[in-house]
Amino acid sequence: MIDSASNDFVAETPVSASRTVDHNSVKPPEPNNSGGGILPQIPKRKRFEVFKRDGFVCLYCGRTPPAVTLHVDHLVAKSKGGTNDDTNLVTSCADCNLGKSNIPIAPVVPSHDHAEKLAQLQAMAQKHVDTKLREQDEVSFILKFWINLDGHEPNYAITTRKRDEAIRRFLKDLSSEQIMDSLAITYENLSDRCEFSTFKYFCGVCWRKIKGDF
Repeated sequence: MIDSASNDFVAETPVSASRTVDHNSVKPPEPNNSGGGILPQIPKRKRFEVFKRDGFVCLYCGRTPPAVTLHVDHLVAKSKGGTNDDTNLVTSCADCNLGKSNIPIAPVVPSHDHAEKLAQLQAMAQKHVDTKLREQDEVSFILKFWINLDGHEPNYAITTRKRDEAIRRFLKDLSSEQIMDSLAITYENLSDRCEFSTFKYFCGVCWRKIKGDF
């Protein structure tokens, strides 16, 4: 039996059972793991850093200013889950980015170095997106496992959000199997199964697994 008063547990403020919550109007935020969300504009500072990193060269065609105007392009399109992370941004000329060029591409083929850099950046960007999607699949699976243990959906929207955040944090140090084992231990040992108590106990088990106490 784990001492529920352990300092290892994540401190939370319990939700009063008497509090009235409109479940139709309060919904947990959904992560932007696809192209559904609207990404913020790329800050000018970040654009400059991307240009500097790429040597102020369009990595698609190899041209440079003042012959062309440089843009910052998304290697993995936003509609495909691409983000504004540095690994997904690349220097492109306006023609290559907008697809409006009437200049033949053949005479301005990028150098081997630029082509290799572009290929590496594309691979890194796709890996970043794949990792995010894989993480979301793991989080969704664990959340469903948690609901099955409860036997019902969470009573409060904030519960779903807190569970999502905790699982993402623990996935940095634990496998999905270890996290689900922590949930199983929680529901085997805890008699008080209110949402706050189970969340607090679960976090304590996970922290102890990370520290090697389990």
